[in-house]
Amino acid sequence: MENLIEKKVLFIQKDSPFVAEYIQFFKNKKWEVEHCISGASGLEKIATWEPDVIIVGQEVSGFNPFIVLKNISSVILSASQLLLFLADEDFLKKIERDHEKWEGVTSHIVKVPVNVEKLYEFCRGWNDETSRLHLSDVLYTFPKTKITEGSMTQSKKVVLVKEEIKKEEVKKELPVSSIDSNDVKALRQYLALKEKELSELQADFGRTQEQLNFTSKKALEMESEYKKLAEQQETLHKICELLSRENEELRERYSKDANSREQEVL
Repeated sequence: MENLIEKKVLFIQKDSPFVAEYIQFFKNKKWEVEHCISGASGLEKIATWEPDVIIVGQEVSGFNPFIVLKNISSVILSASQLLLFLADEDFLKKIERDHEKWEGVTSHIVKVPVNVEKLYEFCRGWNDETSRLHLSDVLYTFPKTKITEGSMTQSKKVVLVKEEIKKEEVKKELPVSSIDSNDVKALRQYLALKEKELSELQADFGRTQEQLNFTSKKALEMESEYKKLAEQQETLHKICELLSRENEELRERYSKDANSREQEVL
Protein backbone atom coordinates (compact mmCIF):
# COMPACT_ATOMS: atom_id res chain seq x y z
CA MET A 1 0.00 0.00 0.00
CA GLU A 2 1.35 3.41 -0.99
CA ASN A 3 2.26 5.65 1.90
CA LEU A 4 0.35 8.92 1.83
CA ILE A 5 2.45 11.96 2.67
CA GLU A 6 0.37 14.45 4.59
CA LYS A 7 1.15 18.10 3.92
CA LYS A 8 0.01 21.39 5.36
CA VAL A 9 -1.86 24.07 3.41
CA LEU A 10 -2.75 27.57 4.61
CA PHE A 11 -5.54 29.62 3.02
CA ILE A 12 -5.38 33.41 3.49
CA GLN A 13 -8.69 34.71 2.18
CA LYS A 14 -12.03 35.95 3.43
CA ASP A 15 -14.79 33.37 3.70
CA SER A 16 -16.35 32.45 0.36
CA PRO A 17 -18.10 29.41 -1.16
CA PHE A 18 -15.17 28.43 -3.37
CA VAL A 19 -12.65 28.71 -0.52
CA ALA A 20 -14.90 26.51 1.63
CA GLU A 21 -14.97 23.98 -1.24
CA TYR A 22 -11.18 24.01 -1.58
CA ILE A 23 -10.65 23.64 2.17
CA GLN A 24 -13.01 20.67 2.40
CA PHE A 25 -11.38 19.00 -0.62
CA PHE A 26 -7.88 19.26 0.87
CA LYS A 27 -9.16 17.97 4.21
CA ASN A 28 -10.71 14.98 2.44
CA LYS A 29 -7.24 14.27 1.00
CA LYS A 30 -5.86 14.07 4.57
CA TRP A 31 -4.02 17.39 4.40
CA GLU A 32 -3.70 19.60 7.45
CA VAL A 33 -5.61 22.79 6.68
CA GLU A 34 -5.61 26.22 8.36
CA HIS A 35 -7.63 29.26 7.27
CA CYS A 36 -6.91 32.91 8.10
CA ILE A 37 -9.12 35.75 6.89
CA SER A 38 -6.71 38.58 7.75
CA GLY A 39 -3.29 39.28 6.31
CA ALA A 40 -1.70 39.88 9.72
CA SER A 41 -2.87 36.56 11.18
CA GLY A 42 -1.87 34.82 7.95
CA LEU A 43 1.69 36.16 8.07
CA GLU A 44 2.01 35.17 11.70
CA LYS A 45 0.61 31.69 10.97
CA ILE A 46 3.17 31.11 8.21
CA ALA A 47 6.03 31.90 10.59
CA THR A 48 4.74 29.63 13.38
CA TRP A 49 2.99 26.80 11.50
CA GLU A 50 5.34 26.55 8.46
CA PRO A 51 2.86 25.26 5.84
CA ASP A 52 4.00 23.45 2.69
CA VAL A 53 1.53 25.36 0.50
CA ILE A 54 0.26 28.93 0.96
CA ILE A 55 -2.81 29.99 -1.03
CA VAL A 56 -3.67 33.70 -0.91
CA GLY A 57 -6.96 35.04 -2.23
CA GLN A 58 -7.70 38.49 -3.63
CA GLU A 59 -9.98 39.36 -0.71
CA VAL A 60 -7.93 39.59 2.48
CA SER A 61 -8.96 41.42 5.63
CA GLY A 62 -6.63 44.19 6.85
CA PHE A 63 -3.92 44.31 4.17
CA ASN A 64 -4.49 44.30 0.44
CA PRO A 65 -3.24 41.08 -1.22
CA PHE A 66 -0.20 42.81 -2.76
CA ILE A 67 1.20 43.66 0.69
CA VAL A 68 0.55 40.10 1.90
CA LEU A 69 2.23 38.53 -1.15
CA LYS A 70 5.14 40.98 -0.97
CA ASN A 71 5.80 40.13 2.68
CA ILE A 72 5.52 36.40 2.07
CA SER A 73 7.69 36.25 -1.05
CA SER A 74 10.43 38.63 0.15
CA VAL A 75 10.63 37.86 3.86
CA ILE A 76 8.94 34.63 4.93
CA LEU A 77 8.76 32.22 1.97
CA SER A 78 11.36 29.43 1.84
CA ALA A 79 12.46 27.41 -1.19
CA SER A 80 10.45 24.39 -0.01
CA GLN A 81 7.14 26.29 0.16
CA LEU A 82 4.67 26.92 -2.68
CA LEU A 83 2.90 30.29 -2.87
CA LEU A 84 -0.26 30.59 -5.00
CA PHE A 85 -2.43 33.64 -5.61
CA LEU A 86 -6.09 33.15 -6.56
CA ALA A 87 -7.50 35.95 -8.73
CA ASP A 88 -10.60 36.34 -10.89
CA GLU A 89 -10.69 37.89 -14.36
CA ASP A 90 -11.39 41.44 -13.13
CA PHE A 91 -8.49 41.34 -10.68
CA LEU A 92 -6.16 39.94 -13.36
CA LYS A 93 -6.97 42.95 -15.54
CA LYS A 94 -6.00 45.18 -12.62
CA ILE A 95 -2.66 43.37 -12.34
CA GLU A 96 -2.06 43.67 -16.09
CA ARG A 97 -2.58 47.43 -15.92
CA ASP A 98 0.03 47.72 -13.16
CA HIS A 99 2.17 44.66 -13.87
CA GLU A 100 5.47 46.36 -12.88
CA LYS A 101 4.21 46.83 -9.33
CA TRP A 102 3.22 43.16 -9.16
CA GLU A 103 6.46 41.91 -10.70
CA GLY A 104 8.12 39.33 -8.46
CA VAL A 105 4.96 38.33 -6.58
CA THR A 106 2.94 36.94 -9.50
CA SER A 107 4.94 33.86 -10.51
CA HIS A 108 2.20 31.50 -9.34
CA ILE A 109 -1.22 32.94 -10.23
CA VAL A 110 -4.29 30.72 -10.50
CA LYS A 111 -7.32 32.13 -12.28
CA VAL A 112 -10.55 31.39 -10.41
CA PRO A 113 -12.81 29.62 -10.64
CA VAL A 114 -10.47 26.64 -11.04
CA ASN A 115 -11.09 22.91 -10.90
CA VAL A 116 -10.31 22.01 -7.30
CA GLU A 117 -8.95 18.58 -8.22
CA LYS A 118 -6.44 20.13 -10.65
CA LEU A 119 -5.47 22.68 -8.02
CA TYR A 120 -4.90 19.89 -5.50
CA GLU A 121 -2.84 17.81 -7.94
CA PHE A 122 -0.66 20.82 -8.74
CA CYS A 123 -0.07 21.53 -5.03
CA ARG A 124 0.75 17.88 -4.41
CA GLY A 125 3.27 17.57 -7.26
CA TRP A 126 4.54 21.12 -7.74
CA ASN A 127 8.11 20.30 -6.71
CA ASP A 128 8.25 17.34 -9.10
CA GLU A 129 9.46 18.38 -12.57
CA THR A 130 7.25 15.92 -14.48
CA SER A 131 4.11 16.72 -12.50
CA ARG A 132 4.74 20.47 -12.71
CA LEU A 133 5.01 20.42 -16.50
CA HIS A 134 1.97 18.20 -16.84
CA LEU A 135 -0.15 20.44 -14.61
CA SER A 136 1.17 23.80 -15.82
CA ASP A 137 -2.25 24.67 -17.25
CA VAL A 138 -3.37 25.39 -13.69
CA LEU A 139 -1.19 28.52 -13.61
CA TYR A 140 -2.27 31.70 -15.35
CA THR A 141 0.04 33.29 -17.92
CA PHE A 142 -0.36 36.91 -18.95
CA PRO A 143 -0.70 37.52 -22.70
CA LYS A 144 2.61 38.69 -24.19
CA THR A 145 0.82 41.43 -26.11
CA LYS A 146 0.13 43.16 -22.82
CA ILE A 147 3.84 43.90 -22.36
CA THR A 148 4.84 46.76 -24.62
CA GLU A 149 8.33 47.75 -25.71
CA GLY A 150 8.13 50.82 -23.54
CA SER A 151 7.27 48.81 -20.45
CA MET A 152 10.12 46.39 -21.16
CA THR A 153 12.55 49.30 -21.29
CA GLN A 154 11.15 50.67 -18.06
CA SER A 155 11.52 47.24 -16.42
CA LYS A 156 15.18 47.11 -17.43
CA LYS A 157 15.72 50.55 -15.91
CA VAL A 158 14.12 49.40 -12.67
CA VAL A 159 16.41 46.35 -12.55
CA LEU A 160 19.50 48.51 -13.12
CA VAL A 161 18.46 50.93 -10.40
CA LYS A 162 17.86 48.05 -7.98
CA GLU A 163 21.30 46.58 -8.75
CA GLU A 164 22.95 49.96 -8.16
CA ILE A 165 21.15 50.36 -4.85
CA LYS A 166 22.24 46.87 -3.83
CA LYS A 167 25.87 47.68 -4.61
CA GLU A 168 25.73 50.77 -2.43
CA GLU A 169 24.03 48.70 0.31
CA VAL A 170 21.22 51.19 0.70
CA LYS A 171 18.10 49.87 2.36
CA LYS A 172 15.24 49.45 -0.11
CA GLU A 173 11.71 50.42 0.82
CA LEU A 174 8.38 50.00 -0.96
CA PRO A 175 7.42 52.98 -3.14
CA VAL A 176 4.94 55.27 -1.49
CA SER A 177 2.64 54.82 -4.50
CA SER A 178 2.35 51.10 -3.76
CA ILE A 179 0.92 51.67 -0.28
CA ASP A 180 -2.46 53.25 0.23
CA SER A 181 -3.86 54.74 3.43
CA ASN A 182 -5.64 51.50 4.34
CA ASP A 183 -2.35 49.59 4.11
CA VAL A 184 -0.60 52.11 6.35
CA LYS A 185 -3.41 51.87 8.88
CA ALA A 186 -3.32 48.08 8.78
CA LEU A 187 0.46 48.04 9.18
CA ARG A 188 0.21 50.36 12.18
CA GLN A 189 -2.45 48.14 13.72
CA TYR A 190 -0.26 45.10 13.13
CA LEU A 191 2.77 46.80 14.69
CA ALA A 192 0.65 47.95 17.64
CA LEU A 193 -0.53 44.36 18.11
CA LYS A 194 3.06 43.10 18.08
CA GLU A 195 4.15 45.79 20.54
CA LYS A 196 1.32 44.76 22.85
CA GLU A 197 2.36 41.11 22.59
CA LEU A 198 5.98 42.09 23.31
CA SER A 199 4.87 44.10 26.34
CA GLU A 200 2.87 41.14 27.63
CA LEU A 201 5.82 38.80 27.09
CA GLN A 202 8.11 41.19 28.97
CA ALA A 203 5.60 41.33 31.82
CA ASP A 204 5.41 37.51 31.87
CA PHE A 205 9.20 37.36 31.87
CA GLY A 206 9.33 39.77 34.81
CA ARG A 207 6.84 37.68 36.79
CA THR A 208 8.73 34.50 35.95
CA GLN A 209 11.99 36.10 37.06
CA GLU A 210 10.43 37.14 40.38
CA GLN A 211 9.11 33.62 40.90
CA LEU A 212 12.52 32.18 40.06
CA ASN A 213 14.21 34.51 42.54
CA PHE A 214 11.68 33.56 45.22
CA THR A 215 12.19 29.86 44.49
CA SER A 216 15.98 30.28 44.62
CA LYS A 217 15.70 32.06 47.95
CA LYS A 218 13.50 29.27 49.32
CA ALA A 219 15.95 26.69 48.02
CA LEU A 220 18.82 28.43 49.82
CA GLU A 221 16.78 28.59 53.02
CA MET A 222 15.90 24.91 52.73
CA GLU A 223 19.55 24.06 52.07
CA SER A 224 20.55 25.97 55.20
CA GLU A 225 17.82 24.23 57.20
CA TYR A 226 18.96 20.87 55.85
CA LYS A 227 22.53 21.57 56.97
CA LYS A 228 21.29 22.45 60.45
CA LEU A 229 19.26 19.24 60.66
CA ALA A 230 22.25 17.25 59.41
CA GLU A 231 24.45 18.80 62.11
CA GLN A 232 21.81 18.04 64.77
CA GLN A 233 21.59 14.46 63.54
CA GLU A 234 25.36 14.11 63.74
CA THR A 235 25.35 15.50 67.30
CA LEU A 236 22.57 13.10 68.34
CA HIS A 237 24.49 10.22 66.78
CA LYS A 238 27.57 11.11 68.85
CA ILE A 239 25.46 11.36 72.01
CA CYS A 240 23.95 7.94 71.28
CA GLU A 241 27.43 6.44 70.84
CA LEU A 242 28.56 8.02 74.13
CA LEU A 243 25.50 6.72 75.99
CA SER A 244 26.02 3.30 74.46
CA ARG A 245 29.61 3.16 75.72
CA GLU A 246 28.56 4.35 79.20
CA ASN A 247 25.84 1.71 79.25
CA GLU A 248 28.34 -0.98 78.31
CA GLU A 249 30.70 0.17 81.07
CA LEU A 250 27.88 0.07 83.62
CA ARG A 251 26.99 -3.47 82.55
CA GLU A 252 30.58 -4.62 82.98
CA ARG A 253 30.82 -2.94 86.38
CA TYR A 254 27.51 -4.47 87.50
CA SER A 255 28.65 -7.90 86.32
CA LYS A 256 31.92 -7.63 88.24
CA ASP A 257 30.12 -6.50 91.42
CA ALA A 258 27.70 -9.41 91.13
CA ASN A 259 30.51 -11.94 90.70
CA SER A 260 32.37 -10.47 93.67
CA ARG A 261 29.33 -10.80 95.93
CA GLU A 262 28.83 -14.40 94.88
CA GLN A 263 32.41 -15.18 95.85
CA GLU A 264 31.95 -13.58 99.26
CA VAL A 265 28.81 -15.61 99.89
CA LEU A 266 30.59 -18.82 99.01
